[in-house]
Amino acid sequence: MKPVNIIFILCDDLGWGDLSCYGQKTLKTPNIDRLAEEGTRFSNFYSTSPVCSPARASIMTGLHSGHLPIRELNDPYLPNDYNNIAKVFNKAGYVSSIQGKYGVGNGQQHDDALQKGFGSHYGYNCMKHAHNFFPPWLLENGKKFFTRNLPPEGDVLQWETGVGVAETKIDYSPDMVESKALDFIEEHKNNPFFLYYCTNLPHANNEGGNTADGMEVDHYGEFKDKPWKDNEKGFARMVQRIDESVGKIVDKLKELNLDQDTIILFSSDNGPHEEGGHKVTMFDSAGPFQGYKRSLHEGGIRVPFIAHCPSRIPAGQVNSDLFYFPDLMNTFCELAGLEAEGPNDGLSMKPVLLGDEENQQKHAYLYFEFEGQIAVRRGAMKYLKDIKGEEHLFNLDEDIHEDRDIKSDNPEIFAELKAIIEKEHRDYTAYALPELNDLKHKNHRYARKFSLIELLVVIAIIGILASFLLPILNKSRSKALRTSCMNNLKQMYLATSMYSEDFDGKLPTASWNGFNNPGHYRNFFSNGFPYGSSIQKRQFFGIALVASLDYINVGDNLLCPESNKIDSVYAKNGDELLSGFNAALNNPNGSPAVYSSYMYGGYFFYEKEGLFGFEGENIGYNDAASPYQNSGTGIPATSYYQCYFDAVGANAGDDTLACHEAEGLNSVYIDGHAKWINVPSGVAAGWWDFKRGNSGKDGAYGGQGIWPYSTYQGGL
Repeated sequence: MKPVNIIFILCDDLGWGDLSCYGQKTLKTPNIDRLAEEGTRFSNFYSTSPVCSPARASIMTGLHSGHLPIRELNDPYLPNDYNNIAKVFNKAGYVSSIQGKYGVGNGQQHDDALQKGFGSHYGYNCMKHAHNFFPPWLLENGKKFFTRNLPPEGDVLQWETGVGVAETKIDYSPDMVESKALDFIEEHKNNPFFLYYCTNLPHANNEGGNTADGMEVDHYGEFKDKPWKDNEKGFARMVQRIDESVGKIVDKLKELNLDQDTIILFSSDNGPHEEGGHKVTMFDSAGPFQGYKRSLHEGGIRVPFIAHCPSRIPAGQVNSDLFYFPDLMNTFCELAGLEAEGPNDGLSMKPVLLGDEENQQKHAYLYFEFEGQIAVRRGAMKYLKDIKGEEHLFNLDEDIHEDRDIKSDNPEIFAELKAIIEKEHRDYTAYALPELNDLKHKNHRYARKFSLIELLVVIAIIGILASFLLPILNKSRSKALRTSCMNNLKQMYLATSMYSEDFDGKLPTASWNGFNNPGHYRNFFSNGFPYGSSIQKRQFFGIALVASLDYINVGDNLLCPESNKIDSVYAKNGDELLSGFNAALNNPNGSPAVYSSYMYGGYFFYEKEGLFGFEGENIGYNDAASPYQNSGTGIPATSYYQCYFDAVGANAGDDTLACHEAEGLNSVYIDGHAKWINVPSGVAAGWWDFKRGNSGKDGAYGGQGIWPYSTYQGGL
């Protein structure tokens, strides 16, 4: 028989009661329900821990929480010499990959998943980084790559760790991870593969608190108008988004004719959370159980588990046997044709998965521990030492909500279950990260006190080094700001491109309404303008027009981070706004409402085909211009060979560029590519252009003759 592919979909804080097939009444999960209808649903499946890192370590190793080297959220490291599922699949000749949230440990190296044996990893390594659904960077095979999301200005910690709430939100990480997972299936359709697909949905962004950022989504979709808090709309959309991903994976397998040879397993790392402003009771995420994440009550550790493969797994089955995450190690080994190696606490589920229940081994009991809490389940009976240290005995067949303590009526059973603790619990010391061990050893070996003279010498050396390094550091800071500036321009380009797609390939108009050169704006607004044909006053143009139609959000993303100046907007007679190619969004009374730092090159082109250009490139937006003012008008003269520009000077004849220390400017071109342009020294004030390198005058490039204005049609 052909080797079976395995896809294990692991959700993050999805509750037992969040799925329709497990009793959810409000939210619908049709694709996941279909997995259950066509496969086997398990009603007594457990996580090893009520939090993510120990639970994921258990999946990796086959160990329960009394034997794991990671038992608490802050435990840093799973040593590489532990046997794990990645090694199993490598030995069996599978291509393996983990996509999404790895989350095994705290502070581990970026390539830890690769060190464990996975062939590839894309997404998050650290669990806190995975809180951020619009992170500034993700990992691919241990290396950072940057997204288009931007933290708030000055949020150095988010740039370094990825932890926080983005200010500019463009790239939604669940979409990126899903796309990568689908690509992996496509690329390895001719090889046996193991895909560990770990979405970070529906976890909260804890750093967003109880604001709407606590449950970050790209949009609320059909839940937008529900009479719920935004946090709950976000949670509902997250559950729906998980279901959509499941549907896409199933469709991809069918498209590639792999659906009959691929086992899909679906679960969650622990019970539902009550974070980010979401309440467990809003949608009964814990189902009929008491407790949620961080609790060893049923709601914190009993999780959904579904197995699906049309040619191998019986359809429409519900299994009530006791299973938990340590069973996955032996199950994967047997499915891959291998024998489990090393210690583990699980059983193989292969018999029940393939419909051979008679030969399925059963657990005598399951054992759990977390931060002083302990639980043992044997049949219907459950021993629980809760977070307060109080001991209980519950009969789950009669009391699923764990309300009635029956230990006084059943002292023998209580004692038997409590005795299991001594058998299953092993004391442990969390492993330190390898590099920390090395540093500790070196410091111990060579540690001694410095003399006063030695300290003074060190201080002097630091001072000398600082004098060399400060210019370098300042240059690095400037480079980072320029990168942020470039990201702004790329966002503006994408928004303008979307605008163009919706208006038959035409681009937004550009005008500066200057007094001296009326031909430059003549008839620009005569035809095709979305707001009508008679709007010579309070015009929108350039990026302001794009923003006015909600193609881009308005904020600091329209300001160059390396300049505190803006393209000033002047009013004439109180109602007509004037600006150098850069129109502000306006209040009805004519006062400017929004400023931008960037110049738009509307004079270079009027649609994507047949561009008027120079040097083979056509600038869409850029961020610098000569800050020269037209004499006697107070209106800033600008270069129409540049695009969006950063700031204008207050004094006539000021010939310094306003941003990036006069070194140059960022530009994004109409085909989407972007680059930095160095500005030659000795640039003259006025309408400087990059082709001629001197001051321009009206008519130098034909003025009114650049192209027939009648064909411009408002630039739409």
